[in-house]
Amino acid sequence: MLRYWFFDYGKKGEATSYVFRPYLEKVVGDHSNDKRILLWDLCNEPHNSGNWQLTQEWLTHCYKVCKLMGATQPVSVSVQGSPEQLGAVEAISDLFLIHPYFAKQEMLKETVRFAKQHKKGVLATECCWGSLDDDERVKIIISDCGILSGVGIGFMPHALHESLVGDLHRARYGVLSSASSMHFIEMEGSLRRGHEVFNDF
Repeated sequence: MLRYWFFDYGKKGEATSYVFRPYLEKVVGDHSNDKRILLWDLCNEPHNSGNWQLTQEWLTHCYKVCKLMGATQPVSVSVQGSPEQLGAVEAISDLFLIHPYFAKQEMLKETVRFAKQHKKGVLATECCWGSLDDDERVKIIISDCGILSGVGIGFMPHALHESLVGDLHRARYGVLSSASSMHFIEMEGSLRRGHEVFNDF
């Protein structure tokens, strides 16, 4: 679809009919000075999808458009966090956004070193893999957050509240993926057992 909407029909973003421009104008342009917005994440894990070279050209264009629209917040692209992926998005990321599920200390130390070399910060915008077993999930939270804290990387979990969105609910609300559920707060508003451990970090 990017080949059609961006390259062909969109003339690499220059066509008057380019479909992403109105979206970027309304979302980023209209909120370029909004203090409630921490940062703009242009794409979630783009290396998971098809043609990376095509995707990178599109994201580079989006990054430039956001800057031209006056975005005062950092503009970045979130990746799983390997050095190769960080290098691929370095030019279009004002800081590095990573998703270090099952965090490993040595890899994250390497991420911090890479970020320092490029004079950029690092933020984990997803962490704490899911489980329907509360005790197992608490162990994952302690491990991920403990390692991230230990290497000096800020973090936020994937999401807080149970909902009908994939990876955020129990089986009674729909099909489960390998992530089971990553929620902290149950559908009716109570905290999952043991999940207050997040506050320790």
